[in-house]
Amino acid sequence: MSKNSLLAWFLITSVFFSVFLAPTPATQAQTDPLYIVYINDQAGLSLVTQSAGGWSAPQTFVTAIDLPVYSLYASPDGQKIGVMYAQPYADGSPVVLKVYSIPTGTLLFEQNLLPANMPIFSESDLGNPLYEMTRAVTTALWSPDGQKLAFVSGHDGISANLYLVDFTSVPTPTALESHSGAAAFPSWSPDGNWLVYSDLETFGGAGYVSQGIYAIHLADAQVVTLDDGTLYPTDVTRVGWRGTDTLLFAPPSYTAGAHGLYGWNLSNAATTAFLPDAAENTLPVYDPISDIAAFVVPQQAGNLVFEPGVYTIALASNTPIQITTGDWYDVRLIGTPYFQAVGASGEMLINGQTFQQNSLPVGALGTFITPNLSGVVVYFNDGIQLSALDGSNPAKLPIEGALPPTWSPDGQWFITYGFTNAGAGLLSVDISTQVATLLDTTAAIGGLWTLVFDTTP
Repeated sequence: MSKNSLLAWFLITSVFFSVFLAPTPATQAQTDPLYIVYINDQAGLSLVTQSAGGWSAPQTFVTAIDLPVYSLYASPDGQKIGVMYAQPYADGSPVVLKVYSIPTGTLLFEQNLLPANMPIFSESDLGNPLYEMTRAVTTALWSPDGQKLAFVSGHDGISANLYLVDFTSVPTPTALESHSGAAAFPSWSPDGNWLVYSDLETFGGAGYVSQGIYAIHLADAQVVTLDDGTLYPTDVTRVGWRGTDTLLFAPPSYTAGAHGLYGWNLSNAATTAFLPDAAENTLPVYDPISDIAAFVVPQQAGNLVFEPGVYTIALASNTPIQITTGDWYDVRLIGTPYFQAVGASGEMLINGQTFQQNSLPVGALGTFITPNLSGVVVYFNDGIQLSALDGSNPAKLPIEGALPPTWSPDGQWFITYGFTNAGAGLLSVDISTQVATLLDTTAAIGGLWTLVFDTTP
């Protein structure tokens, strides 16, 4: 897949092809209800339900307001959804966070995130707390148990701070910090005991300027300073969590994506280097079950440590293993312990434990492996091809302009938006039966949706 094709696949064509539109097969049934919440063509939200009986008819979930939907946040317990309403890049436009119950659409919480009568800003206002506030307040993140919602708000009119709402009681926002900058990039530990965030002086015109990175232990409100802006003045990118108290992170590289890989132990603020800062690599992806990370050293990187290629590293041994050389762009986690590498010469599936490599079919617009490793989905200009991992038993469904897949919990089907001879709309594609089901032709073109189901332990 060429570098240009990585961009081209986001384009939506207007040519319709025939597709078999069938009732939902029994293979899609599951015990617990699963919901899809998505924007409809009236700028409101609709909902469809999957249960043992298959897919329900679309129903109105929330009617439109005078602001467009900016983002959706499904709670891990499958019972609530946060909706951020905002008009991007509109000076003086309000930003509103609302939380609704699933599937009834009952309003549980509402908060205006900006004060009224905000001034109009320009790039010359970088560092002005009110300007940075407008850039920070479209962030929200559920706790792993789905009972608490952390979000950034500037409703006090002073600065953008981190707040918490607990839905086990009357949902009232509680301020978690009051730093002078803009709170950004919150990250929950897997057990919900820690909440890490950054305090930015500015989101910057050319990069972030950090005033500090902090971790809050919610049980006793203890705050640990991980950095005061000295070590990482341009902040860091969160990679994942190793256990419940070690946050993996990487300083940014504007050439390759990241400088190395590190871990912060929040209990004692100790730092462990897994990859050195001198390394220039793509942002590592981490599998917490196998404790293995994977990364690419691209050819354009000014790397002083590793030659270009694909690597894995078992963090317990702290020894990177080069899987292959060549011109590779990126790597992503598929499922324990498998990673998918994308490069100039093709795509491959890598076993992070045995280092076995398997070439994958390549499409013009993207290749996606099923999370359960049962097959591969390849996007072409004239349709979507479903096949085994080696490309055998292919079946092409004539769906044009499809957006990236959102996978079901069991990896047996995915949701996308695409064009068919019956019209454009939200689609469910079953991998095992190789059948596409048109769920709703009134879904908004371009698509914004989320799956809502219980993911708590």
